[in-house]
Amino acid sequence: TTLNYIGGSFAYGDDAITPIDYKFITLGVHPTYKFNVQDLAIQLGAKSYFSMDTENSENNFFIYPDLEISYPIVKDLANIFVGASGDLTTNMYQSLTDDTPYVSPTLDMRQTNKKFDVFGGVRGKLNHQFSYNAKVSYADTENNPFFVLNQSKSDGDNIAGTNGFTFYGYEYGNSFKVIYDDIKLMSFFGEVAFDGIKNLTIGANAQFNKFTLTNETEAWNTPKIKGEVFGTYKTDKWYAGTNLYFVGNRKGRLYDALPANTFTSTDLKSYFDVNFNGGYHFDDSFSVFLNLNNVLNNSYQRFNNFNVQGFQAMGGLTWKFDSLF
Repeated sequence: TTLNYIGGSFAYGDDAITPIDYKFITLGVHPTYKFNVQDLAIQLGAKSYFSMDTENSENNFFIYPDLEISYPIVKDLANIFVGASGDLTTNMYQSLTDDTPYVSPTLDMRQTNKKFDVFGGVRGKLNHQFSYNAKVSYADTENNPFFVLNQSKSDGDNIAGTNGFTFYGYEYGNSFKVIYDDIKLMSFFGEVAFDGIKNLTIGANAQFNKFTLTNETEAWNTPKIKGEVFGTYKTDKWYAGTNLYFVGNRKGRLYDALPANTFTSTDLKSYFDVNFNGGYHFDDSFSVFLNLNNVLNNSYQRFNNFNVQGFQAMGGLTWKFDSLF
């Protein structure tokens, strides 16, 4: 059983006058029962929520399945599985800024209702060294958030509106807002990993997404294809890791100049990013580390109009002090 309260406010909305307040109280219950019928592993469960949007005087009840059935067609080597789930997510300013740190403090806060997510696939291990997981899923989601660039309130010369109020720093087309759309998402995911060498794990994964949108023309700033190659090495003293990311093409919005409220879509090119990290533990209290990011010094836009930094290096040390109490 869970009880959550999320509330807050923004001093101004898009009109720079009207404040935005939001308050959600959510009570959830999530019973599950797992059992086996010979080689068949079964999980039966459900998620239910009673949610109160006190700011808009709306109460809603949600219920979702939490089911999974798996069967080893070849023991350990290949396990097929099918299932169904869903969930209710209360979007928070922190979680949205984790995805896009350039959002403006004028956000429309809503709950995202993943009505259902049915999935199936196969997973297993080969020779206790190679593991793999292949999965296909289909989900129906209400109020899925996307990030789009805010329209600039300045024409490039003026710094105040006709009402005489000076524009805020985020009102020059240099911040993002959140828009919501009801979507259906078909997703294909695959991952392989190898851990047959002592202290070393390497692997790769890839995901392909197919969006069906209700109102929007594009899944803004969201890739259809993304993938990762990763590796970690860890001993009692040393550790090192690498991540090689690939993110496919995306679409972004570019608004026309005011007073028009129209926009065009812009192409955001795919990118490849390589990062390394490592460190050494002298003892339980003292260690050093080194992080190398964007090693290839690639120039790309993670979000439209926002170029990433080039090659970055950061090193340092950590020192843990004994508690005084």
